[in-house]
Amino acid sequence: MPTDVVFIPALLCDEDLYRDVITIAGDAIEARVMISPQSSLAASAADILSQAPPHFALVGTSYGGNLALEGALTA
Repeated sequence: MPTDVVFIPALLCDEDLYRDVITIAGDAIEARVMISPQSSLAASAADILSQAPPHFALVGTSYGGNLALEGALTA
């Protein structure tokens, strides 16, 4: 069974940032790239958590890393 993984890219980036990693991981993961342009870090974290699967690994880069930490703390 693949692991659900939520990827949160850096500002001004999209799913292309993680394309190589997702390709290499192949069938081992169920990848979801999420972007949430809310007005605050807390609002974006809540938005992403509301769309994420019940259990998942979280990956973020730059601002996406800060957002991933906020999401982990919120969850």
